[in-house]
Amino acid sequence: MPPDDYEWYNSENFAVRRFPNDSPVNWSGLCSAKDKRALPSVEDVGQEIQELLGPKKEHLVRSDELCALNATQRIAVVHNPSSRRGLLAFLWNSILPPETSPCPCSGEPKKEEEDENKQSSFGTCLYLQAYDISLHLLSWPVNEEDLSSYDSVIVVGDLSPQVREILNAMMKEKDIKLGLITVGNEDCQGPKTLADIHPALQFMFITYGSCGIVDNERAFLWPLGTAGEEGNFPTQLKARYNPSMADRTILMNLMVTFTIRKPSRRQALMIAEKECSALSKAADAESTGLLRNEVQCVLQQMDSSHPSTHTILGMLISFFTPLFSPNYQPSLTSAISSYLNNFRFSASLAKRSYQTPYVKTLRSSVLTLCPAGSNPESFRIWEAILTDSIPVVENYTLDGGLHPAYGSRFGCLQEDINTWLKITQAPVYWVKDWKEDLPAILRDIWHSNSTTLQTKQNHMRSWKKSLFDYLRLLLVRSMLKYLS
Repeated sequence: MPPDDYEWYNSENFAVRRFPNDSPVNWSGLCSAKDKRALPSVEDVGQEIQELLGPKKEHLVRSDELCALNATQRIAVVHNPSSRRGLLAFLWNSILPPETSPCPCSGEPKKEEEDENKQSSFGTCLYLQAYDISLHLLSWPVNEEDLSSYDSVIVVGDLSPQVREILNAMMKEKDIKLGLITVGNEDCQGPKTLADIHPALQFMFITYGSCGIVDNERAFLWPLGTAGEEGNFPTQLKARYNPSMADRTILMNLMVTFTIRKPSRRQALMIAEKECSALSKAADAESTGLLRNEVQCVLQQMDSSHPSTHTILGMLISFFTPLFSPNYQPSLTSAISSYLNNFRFSASLAKRSYQTPYVKTLRSSVLTLCPAGSNPESFRIWEAILTDSIPVVENYTLDGGLHPAYGSRFGCLQEDINTWLKITQAPVYWVKDWKEDLPAILRDIWHSNSTTLQTKQNHMRSWKKSLFDYLRLLLVRSMLKYLS
């Protein structure tokens, strides 16, 4: 089989070869809670918050002199340090602002660093002045004395046995009201109810929620967010440093890992290489396109950025495994070329600065290609959004077939895949088939002038703010309703 056969990497064909003994499963028939209510409107959530505040809202005063220590409702946010830091970073630095003010609980506002590279830690406390709620960040393990002053706790961490141990341990100390922000399993196989996670759990926001658990009352879907520092994405990222479209020099980027679990990424690479080459040859043709004078594409395999490849054995495994896999057939020359490029790229990331080559590339790109991973919702989508690069998202549909990573175990329904992008009509580009759809998208960008591209970026920024504002309202509503 030639390595450049596009259909060889078709997800459904790939899944059949990997899981020849699996049969498709109708997971929708196994859902027990699909009578969930529709998401409430922004107006309805705001009205419910005002009703929950009740008489208290008459006494709220916006003042820099107020400190989180004096808040009516004080909530501990307990983070599991063994979980991905990107989950906490997305909550603390993207969703909660701008209605919060940093407060170290001493009455003095935290001074904001102007240099993005100097920001390497989270503030310990945020104050939601409009609702008189203070959030106090604690890292697990938390001693009894630190927890004694809180009656409400929100745990932030991957849905793992350790998180359940944390929930159990806290309930042993005293009767605490619990909330959870978590990431479930990529195959959407997990708990079916809040009680399955912990009987005292009052509400939850979850990425990759299992079939039926999301009811839009106590359990909501949560965007995946960023990979965090583990994925060379900064804990804190300032949107004001994101360039406008006129200052972006890269047409598109594709920086992903390629494994047998994610075959459509190879399809995206094939078409991206072909289209970028064609556009480069046409660079001297007449056009008013913004990027016509010079075409730059960053197409980067990032497999060796994983720490396991930083040893001699890891390097050998990462190099030879693709060559002998029955389902993954790059040519020898392309394997050598991509591996050497990977190694140089990986070495350049070792400094872990907030302006890594990865982040710089996102910030310099008009488009960021986001083919499906083990789950179609990937970190790269949200990292592109946070850097104001327009994501090109694979509109993955299983259509009753087998999944290339999980076979018949993939239990995510169509309505649970990239949900927030779809229900809010995100201004992203959707791709069903990379060969058919990507060329049309590139032509649209190619023939757009700077004003048109800037309008697209402004639309993305406005949509992002609206979504984050809405998620913050849902979280505030849950805190007032279930943790007061």
